[in-house]
Amino acid sequence: MKKLLVLIFSILISLNSFGEWTKFSDSTNGDKFFIDIDSIKEHNGSVFFWKLRDYIKPDVTGDLSVSMYSEGDCGMFRERTLSFIFYARSMGKGNGNQMAPDGNSVDWRYPAPGSIYHGVLNFVCDYVK
Repeated sequence: MKKLLVLIFSILISLNSFGEWTKFSDSTNGDKFFIDIDSIKEHNGSVFFWKLRDYIKPDVTGDLSVSMYSEGDCGMFRERTLSFIFYARSMGKGNGNQMAPDGNSVDWRYPAPGSIYHGVLNFVCDYVK
């Protein structure tokens, strides 16, 4: 099962490289958030999409951006991250370091009203309607 998931994510990641990031919002600390609108797909009541966070300063490991493949549940208004790819350069440029989410990341999260993640989920849910 894990091998199948890795294969699926690898295919999705390679397909994602041809997408285009659309700016969604800026955070109060200056980080920028983007969505790959072409990646938004609905399947069996869930919505799947790529989002990217471009850091204003390198994170603790020196990365300047991270793309995340997420699953959203528009009915329950929750989301979970299925895959992370960290990049040493801005806007997902350069060699990516893919990481499987830890157990907590795969759990469903309910984005706080008014947060950027709430806005992103609201956008993708409206997009598939």
